[in-house]
Amino acid sequence: KIFFSTVELSLMITVSCLLLGYPVALMMRRSGPRARLWILFLVVSPLLTSIIVRNVAWVLILGRSGMINDTLISWGWITKPLPLMYNTFGVVLAVVHVYLSFMVLPLFAALNSISDSLEEAASSLGARPSQVFINVTLPLSLPGVMAGCTLVFILSMGVYLTPVIMGGNFVVTLPMLI
Repeated sequence: KIFFSTVELSLMITVSCLLLGYPVALMMRRSGPRARLWILFLVVSPLLTSIIVRNVAWVLILGRSGMINDTLISWGWITKPLPLMYNTFGVVLAVVHVYLSFMVLPLFAALNSISDSLEEAASSLGARPSQVFINVTLPLSLPGVMAGCTLVFILSMGVYLTPVIMGGNFVVTLPMLI
């Protein structure tokens, strides 16, 4: 049961990274060198921080008296704190924060290897931007999608400390059991 819940958690993390990472990688490809460098720095910066520091920061943000709950209560939007920690949401959010870079970098490499002339040819033949993306860009970027998904899935199957801190005893994964 715990193995399958770990696989399910890893799939949620992988899909979240893909849905967030693909637009970021596409934006990196289409931006200029200076903007690309800034986006790359933002994507990779979580890897430059200690895992303990990252998790403590998430506790301060998502906790019962964290920044999000305190802000929402002070604005009158909620009356009692939202359960943002010690559940699957907190674990997925904290792990995606770090593993997003392992999705964005292979996606960017795959997207960057696509010749602009292929997309221009499809456009000049009358394809709308959505058709160009679906019929040209997406299929040619599938190797990057596969590489990113494989990296994120394998890494998230073995993540230990973040589920312990963000999930407590409510989210048990295989590494925790081992």
